Amino acid sequence: MIDEFGNWGSEEESARLDNVYIQLSEHPDAKIQFLISRGEQESLGSPHRFYAKVEAYLNYRGADLRRIIPTFCKAKPERAIQIWLVTSEIVKECEPDDIRITSTTKFDTGYYAENPFGSCCVIDEFGPIQADASLKAFTELLKEYPDSKAYVFVYGGTRVFSSDSKGRERTIRTTDKKRKIDDYVRTAKKLLTTSGIDGSRITIKNSGYRDTVGGVEMWIVPEGGDIPKPTPNYFPNGQ
Repeated sequence: MIDEFGNWGSEEESARLDNVYIQLSEHPDAKIQFLISRGEQESLGSPHRFYAKVEAYLNYRGADLRRIIPTFCKAKPERAIQIWLVTSEIVKECEPDDIRITSTTKFDTGYYAENPFGSCCVIDEFGPIQADASLKAFTELLKEYPDSKAYVFVYGGTRVFSSDSKGRERTIRTTDKKRKIDDYVRTAKKLLTTSGIDGSRITIKNSGYRDTVGGVEMWIVPEGGDIPKPTPNYFPNGQ
C-alpha cells in the first residue's frame, strides 16, 4: 500500500495524486488500485463522484487510465481510501458496498457547473465530470431496481461578488441563465435514457435556484416510496 487517507482538501488531493502518477512512472509494469469506502453518512453516489475526479486529474497529468483500477468497498463510519501498487496478476479485494433501497433515497448531489471564481488547484475544475459520472452510476442502481423511478432535480447556481465602482464597493449577484439549466436537464435525460432506462421511469425538472454553484440532485424512489420535491433556496426577484 502506498497511501491511505480519509477526507482531504484540494491541495492535499493534488499532492497525493501526483505521487500516484510518479509511482506509475517508476513502475511501468504495475497498476494502481484505489479501494474506496464511502462514509456511512455520505451519499451512495459519492464514491463514484470522488473517483471521477481522481481519473480526470490523472488523465490531465498524462497517466494511462488503463492502469488505474477502482474498487468500491463497503461503507465505513468515515470515508476511507487506500491506494495500492499492484501487479497485473494481483488485485486487492474488499467486501462490496451493500446497498439496499427500501425507501426514497437521495443517491447523490453534484455540481454540473464549474466554480466561476477558480480555486487553488486544477483538481477543483472537474465538477461537471463528477456530476456526469454520478448520473451514470445512478443509472446502474436503477437497473437493479426495475420497479423504481428516478427523480432528478437540476438547480441553477448563483454568484455573489464585490465590485469597486468609483470608489464605492457594491455587492453584485448573478444567476445562471434558464437556458443553461435547461441544457443540463437535457444532458441528464440523455445520460439516463441512453443507458437503457425507460423514459416513463424518469422525472427530470428545472428546479429553480440554489445559493451555490449549479447542481444536480438524484433520487431513487422504490415502488410505494414518497415522491421527493425540489428544494430551491434562492428566488430571483422574489419569485
